[in-house]
Amino acid sequence: MSIVVTPQDQDFELRASRRSRSEFLQTLLTVVPMMLADGVSIVITMAFAQVLLALVFTDVHYALTRQLLPLLAIAAVTYTIGGAYRICGLHPSQELRRITLLDNTALLLLLLANLLFSESSTPYELSLVCLTLVLLNLIHPGVRLVSRTLLSTQPWWGWSVVVVGHREHAQRVLKHIQKNAELAMRPVKLLTSEEFSTASTTPEKEQLARDTVAQSHASIVVMAVENADPTSYCSDIDFWSTQSKDVIIVPANFQWPTLWTEARDIGGIMGLHARAKLLSHWRLLSKRILDIGLILLFSPVLLPIFLLIAALVRLNSAGPIFFGHKRIGRSGRTFTAWKFRSMVPNANEALEKYLNDHPELRVEWERDHKLKDDPRIIPGIGNIIRKFSLDELPQLWNVLRGDMSLVGPRPIVDSEIEKYCDVFPLYLKVTPGITGLWQVSGRNNTTYQERITLDAFYVRNWSPWLDLYILARTIKTVLLREGAY
Repeated sequence: MSIVVTPQDQDFELRASRRSRSEFLQTLLTVVPMMLADGVSIVITMAFAQVLLALVFTDVHYALTRQLLPLLAIAAVTYTIGGAYRICGLHPSQELRRITLLDNTALLLLLLANLLFSESSTPYELSLVCLTLVLLNLIHPGVRLVSRTLLSTQPWWGWSVVVVGHREHAQRVLKHIQKNAELAMRPVKLLTSEEFSTASTTPEKEQLARDTVAQSHASIVVMAVENADPTSYCSDIDFWSTQSKDVIIVPANFQWPTLWTEARDIGGIMGLHARAKLLSHWRLLSKRILDIGLILLFSPVLLPIFLLIAALVRLNSAGPIFFGHKRIGRSGRTFTAWKFRSMVPNANEALEKYLNDHPELRVEWERDHKLKDDPRIIPGIGNIIRKFSLDELPQLWNVLRGDMSLVGPRPIVDSEIEKYCDVFPLYLKVTPGITGLWQVSGRNNTTYQERITLDAFYVRNWSPWLDLYILARTIKTVLLREGAY
């Protein structure tokens, strides 16, 4: 019996071959720059470690070259096997966790190799490996973050994506992908269900799907799934899985925990395993230890800044140096959140007069409780400490007392409870923070509802890695004054 190959079959094989080449090229253009960034991180870190050790050791000889090449080789294998380059859709906090674990694995393997197989390893070389391990944990995540941020601005970086689904939901998903270009996903085509329904027969639908994927050179299909009949969207998943080997399903409910949720098979039924990490006493203890440890570590730097600001506030405005305001904390307990006073003593009167003179700004004030040109601010020093968030330094005392954390939702007042609605019980589960997702995601340039959504995301997806990511992003946000006024 002979097998007849039709022109349609030949066309399908040709398209599949072209798509494979396109996917390979996209992977190459996306992964190779990240590999180069990783290599540069290792070289810079070990060279810096040698410079520091040269201050202590006199016999440095060829330790750098003897240790660097083996480390690069071990890291290349470790990173590849460990998924360091499976970055499509990977949140930065997840990448931070993965890279930290892989860095430590690579350095520990190198250290073990020195101890077991290299009889000529000197104390200097072992010290070089150990110091590199410490420094790489500090340097490499930052290089990774900067690399992804810079690469995300390039039109050739990332995997091309086709978004399919009902118009409103699909467009919302498309905007989310475009807004988060560092996730290495480039939306190149939107195919709505309304457009797809113009194909009346199954062969026509298959042809439209093949043409869409082929013409856009898409590596990934993102399905924007509405809350519809499970049987219906299961068949849609099966259909699109024949058009692309990678299919990502985005349900209409954006409020699910996402970062650490894992799929589970329950006798052929899919389950989602979400961990309530905020109920773990050990993890909360680690958060508390991180807060106190970082404050003590940076106190020699922060104390002179603290004293300087206090003196400038006193010199520029009569009245107290500090300003305290009642806020709602964890479990509904109220506390006084402290700040450097950045407003004039008669702030309320100045605000009311300003709003009476500019009635068009009253809506902005009532909506956001913020004004870009706030008449209450102390001229000079007040604007500076607010733009760089230095007015919040006294809240470190709140952190030491346990009223606040370094990272958490922005502490709110009683009048804001009604705005949080169903999210308020989530807010009460955590200790409010000095910085948080809102501060590093646009701050005053976001709406109040977006702030609430970010707070809810933080609570649902909390982990120490998310805290570390937010702290790192806070440095960039403060230095560049992103969203500050």
